[in-house]
Amino acid sequence: MAVLLQKWRDGWKAQPVPFKVLAVLAVLSVMLGILARTYRLGEPDKIVFDEVYFPVFAWNYLHGVQSFDAHPPFGKFIIAVALAVFGNRSFAWRLMPSLFGIGLIFLVGYLWWKYQRDRAGAIMLMLIVALEGIFITYSRTGLMDGVLVFFV
Repeated sequence: MAVLLQKWRDGWKAQPVPFKVLAVLAVLSVMLGILARTYRLGEPDKIVFDEVYFPVFAWNYLHGVQSFDAHPPFGKFIIAVALAVFGNRSFAWRLMPSLFGIGLIFLVGYLWWKYQRDRAGAIMLMLIVALEGIFITYSRTGLMDGVLVFFV
C-alpha cells in the first residue's frame, strides 16, 4: 500500500499546475453532484411527474400483479430492487435512479479516458455530468431516463 501511495504522490508532483487545479475542481464538482443526487432524496413524499407510472409498475412486477406496460421492464426491475428493500416509499422510488446517476458520473469519465487517453477531457466530462441539471433531475426522480442513459 505504501508503494502505491508513493507512486501516486510522485505522479501527482509531476503534473502541471493547470491539471492539478482541474483535478481539484473535478473532485469538488463530483462531490457536489453526489450531494445533489442524494440530499433529501425522499422529498417530496408524493408522486412527481411520471413517478405515477414507473414505481407503480415496479411494485406490480414485484408482487406479480399483471398490468399493461408499453415499455420494456428492465428499468422497473431495477427500481423494484429498492422497493423490495425499503418498501413502497418515495425514497425507494428514487434510490436506484440516484445510484445509477452517480455511477454515470464515473462511467463517462472512465469511458472517455479509455477511448481517448485524455485525463483532462475525462475530468471535464465528469464535471459536466456531475453538475448538469437534467442529469441531476433524472437522478432524483423515479424515472427510467437516467437508468437508460447509464446503459446507453
